[in-house]
Amino acid sequence: MLVETSVKSVVGTPFGCAIFLKTPEKIFVIYAGPGVGMAMAMAVEGESKARPLTHDLITSILAGLGIRVERVVINDIRAST
Repeated sequence: MLVETSVKSVVGTPFGCAIFLKTPEKIFVIYAGPGVGMAMAMAVEGESKARPLTHDLITSILAGLGIRVERVVINDIRAST
């Protein structure tokens, strides 16, 4: 079963970032390290840095090839990840 989600917000915590994901029925949270959380927050806000981050480079490569990401599927959880 696939459940569509969207990023509601990214909030800094003492240990990294909490990423709040929204489904039609509920909101849940996943945690990420500070670097990943900052990159996700910047992507959600449409901000960019002077030097491209990894996700910026991948986005540019995919755009250059005419590829568009339609969905990401998470199909397993291991050790709470």
